[in-house]
This record gives sequence, structure tokens and C-alpha cells, in this order.
Amino acid sequence: MILNIVDRRKNGHRWRQVNAVIEATWHDNSFGEDQAEVSYEQPDFEEWDGISVAEAVVRASALPSAVTLYFYDLENDRLGTDVDGLTAPLRDVTSDPLYWTYSQWLNETVNKIAVLGSSAPEEDRADYLRVQVKAAIQQALRHGRSGQSDDDPVTP
Repeated sequence: MILNIVDRRKNGHRWRQVNAVIEATWHDNSFGEDQAEVSYEQPDFEEWDGISVAEAVVRASALPSAVTLYFYDLENDRLGTDVDGLTAPLRDVTSDPLYWTYSQWLNETVNKIAVLGSSAPEEDRADYLRVQVKAAIQQALRHGRSGQSDDDPVTP
């Protein structure tokens, strides 16, 4: 079930093909007044590349656990080419707060896991850390397999 939607697309009118990410909403409990119930139901984190906005909403709505649905431009858009192969303006990822270099992402992720993990209830702490470390390792492996360097942008 969707509790929150965060739209990080540069062109919010693109709907046919986007990248979508779902993440358990309770991961963000330390960021605001709204508090989601902590649940270790899966999926905890998933990425859907090249999906329509409508399909992402349908999939996320059907999940048994509370999730935040994030929308991003297609990966190719960030590289300067849109889906039709036409040239699109390059995004200045160095000044775009929605993108970090891999090194920045790594530091922020380790900090997030440490802070939230240490404040998690003791009976849930190991499960929380297990899920977060797994998601971080998967992201790191995707970045490494892509052939990008530590200075290349990563979507947080």
C-alpha cells in the first residue's frame, strides 16, 4: 500500500516510461512528524526501470506493506538522451541535490544505517540492519557493474 509518493523527475509530465523505486515508508520515520508502523514485510526496497507511472502505482498499491513510491527520470535522461534517442539537455548532477556521487551516497548510506539502526528497538535492530545492509550492498554492486567511478552520480 502506498503511504507516500515522492516525485523526483525533472519533467513531471512524463508518464509513459519512468524509473520507480519503492521503499518501506518506516525507513523515513526519523525525518518528520509522520510515523509509519515498523514492519519487516517484504519487499523492503525494489527498483522498476522503464515502467509507466500507472503500472508503478498499481504495483505499489498491491503490496502488503506500507511503502513510499519514488519517481525518477529514465536513466538515459540523466545521461542526456531520452527514450526516443533524441538529445535532451544534460543534467548538471554536481549541483542537483537529487543526485550524489557514489562516494557521497556511500557516506550518507552508512550514516543512515548507523543512526537508524542504533535507534531501532532492540528486538527489531538485527532485522533492520540486515535489510539495510543488503539493500546497500545491492546498490553498490549495481554501481560497480555499471563501470562507473566513485565520482559518477548515483540516485540516492
